[in-house]
Amino acid sequence: MDEVLSRLTTQPGVKAAAVYNAYGIKVGGKGEMPDNASLISTIVQEASRMEQEGAAAPVVCIETAHRSFIAKAKDGHTLVMVKGNAGGR
Repeated sequence: MDEVLSRLTTQPGVKAAAVYNAYGIKVGGKGEMPDNASLISTIVQEASRMEQEGAAAPVVCIETAHRSFIAKAKDGHTLVMVKGNAGGR
């Protein structure tokens, strides 16, 4: 997991990446993840339940004035990446 997170955080614009379990508890991460990022894992898991059986899990993007959160759930875990927005911090 650490190797994947390290590779993600070296991509252009990626400020942080973390993995959350089904309870929203961070089980690994690189970079500075906002404290409330675990809420995104809940949103992604709920969005996954809306998909038909066998369909690929959705990718959820939440944008704020300063950053974007990109997340996807798979096998009971959620990967969340944080990217800085153009003009943001």
